[in-house]
Amino acid sequence: MPPKSKRAKQSAKLYDQLASLKGAQLSKKLEEIYQALRKTTTEESFPGFSSLIEQLSQDYFLKSGNKNVAQLVSYCVVEVFRINEGIGFPDSSSANALRLIIHNLRALELPSKTELYQRSFEMFEKLYQTSLLKVMVSLSDEGEELTIELSRVIFSILESLSTSTSPKKKGKRKTPPKKAQGGNADSSSALTEEEMQTEREKAKRVSIEILISIIDLYKHVPEGLIDMLLMHLIEETEEGETSLSQDVVHDLLIAKKAKLASSIQKFCTSILCAETSEGNSYESSEHVVHRFSFHCQIYSILIHLSSLSSDYVLVLLPLVTRQLHIENDASRLEVVNCLSQIFSNADNDYINQFSFIEFVNTQKFGAVRGVPESLPRSFHRYSHCNGLCFFFLSHLRVGGARHRFGAEHHITDDSPLSSRTHQGQSVGGPQSCRGLSVQHHQLLLRPSAR
Repeated sequence: MPPKSKRAKQSAKLYDQLASLKGAQLSKKLEEIYQALRKTTTEESFPGFSSLIEQLSQDYFLKSGNKNVAQLVSYCVVEVFRINEGIGFPDSSSANALRLIIHNLRALELPSKTELYQRSFEMFEKLYQTSLLKVMVSLSDEGEELTIELSRVIFSILESLSTSTSPKKKGKRKTPPKKAQGGNADSSSALTEEEMQTEREKAKRVSIEILISIIDLYKHVPEGLIDMLLMHLIEETEEGETSLSQDVVHDLLIAKKAKLASSIQKFCTSILCAETSEGNSYESSEHVVHRFSFHCQIYSILIHLSSLSSDYVLVLLPLVTRQLHIENDASRLEVVNCLSQIFSNADNDYINQFSFIEFVNTQKFGAVRGVPESLPRSFHRYSHCNGLCFFFLSHLRVGGARHRFGAEHHITDDSPLSSRTHQGQSVGGPQSCRGLSVQHHQLLLRPSAR
């Protein structure tokens, strides 16, 4: 047996010749290393650990054009960071390692029973269990870019899983089966519906864990990540259903409300201020700007957020009500409908937290200026009344009094249904409206004839 010092020197150079291997020999050696790393818990228990890090941190491995080699290297790097937090990896190498890992996670866009998919999912699951996310966020120049790219891949994986489980859903983009990196999809590797549901739940859990970890690591959440979360919050689905991406965003917005609220409020404020030409200090990524089209999407964002927590939108309501003064009638109608849905939310008591007098009085049930011929007055009045009456019928007790709502009736401070007249009265849900007859309901929702 050689002396201990000699064995240590040999161990320190154990993998120095790794880069000299080519093709199948290199793949075979990397496979052996990967399997050994999976069973290792400490750096000391893995001979030649420092030598391995020195080799794996080279561009020869991190930028390999061989798909099989690239996959095996990414698996090994994740295990290295699990074992010793990546100590020994320089920042430039860590950034390249993260790019490689993110790239190889795209194998999960094709759910299957293949070894490639299973290994890639194991790598995906270990991301938040290692120091890789911490290292990613700490990278001064490239950290945010990598964060956005990782988040984009995560939502791409979720979309693929949703599409695979529900290929016939309306509104879903149909895509042909994709070739995963290193393998092809075939009938023998296809997952059953039950197995697919299991993968969906696993992917949802891991995605939430990763995104929560990222948000916790940042002092200020990247604007690009906020954009992405809101983009998926309002994506179109079949009525009454949510996509897997939406489920993840919903859970994330609830779990990290305290951390995300201020950033989301900043985003919404910038758009609302832009609507009134008061400036826009928010620098949003171009693709999200086009996706939202600002004016078209901001009210949908607010409605979705209001259903999750009042913490997101309560501070924004005064700014939203200011949009009632804009000249464009179609735009003002969107504001009315938005506020009506927010105020009618039974889960969050906005009426007790925000004065809606301006909302009610500004519209005057038909005080619509400069209505274009394509949007008749009756349409505006009908929409205003429907929105407002839905709100009243959901929240206010009117003491059995019968008052007809119409275009000729304005709600003022002296009106029986004004909030000032009803100060001190209890506010409840739909049960508060038992004193109103069916005929009264019909009158409320009936457009006035002219």
